[in-house]
Amino acid sequence: EAAKAKKPAMHEYVGGPGEALLTEEALRSALAEHDDHMKPLVAEADIDRLSVSLPPQHGHFIVLCEFVVRRQKSVQAANTQLGKLKALVGGTWCPDAVIEHEEALRGYYQCGESGKRIDTILALAAFFSSASRPDLATLSDCQLLESELAKIKGIGPVALRTLLVHMGRPNVLVAGDALLNGWLEKAHGIDKHDTKVAAERDRYDKTASWAPFRSVGYLLINAAKEGTADLVLA
Repeated sequence: EAAKAKKPAMHEYVGGPGEALLTEEALRSALAEHDDHMKPLVAEADIDRLSVSLPPQHGHFIVLCEFVVRRQKSVQAANTQLGKLKALVGGTWCPDAVIEHEEALRGYYQCGESGKRIDTILALAAFFSSASRPDLATLSDCQLLESELAKIKGIGPVALRTLLVHMGRPNVLVAGDALLNGWLEKAHGIDKHDTKVAAERDRYDKTASWAPFRSVGYLLINAAKEGTADLVLA
């Protein structure tokens, strides 16, 4: 049976039209509907803590840059590094400031894996400083996943799904997220390191009951993690 499993298509991980947003009313409705494994998280949930919004200035850019820096780092280590990066550009994290302070940022990150991170951050800065960039708020979930952002090295589907959640899109399964995979391992016994098609299909199927508010499941799991971070660059 496992050999017959079919990997979910990219569009199956997200919702629908761009105008659908995760409102407080939708949050409360979603919390009431989640499966039994989610009930302990629902019982502890703070609606205010679950509410998401982009920073008013440069929000999309900030969320993606934080994702790049936080990847495979502890919350504390990432917060420290983000604070230093923000100071290096003069205290305001925006595309123009990042481009202007490229030398200082490269000096901080220097080489290796960290060097690749700054390459991604600078590519994001170039994208968001372009006058021809699309208005991301007007794109559907699938359109954003297929946008020019997806061509930036270091920005994959997990980063863009995370961005969609921050944009208030309600039905995003952040497949590939380490926290989500870890929770599914504890709740359903799916090895968090298993990337085979059968495991991906199993994760998809086990979260099917979260629809049309799969983003809430991701937010609940993140909120339950001790030390879940706010956006330092905002």
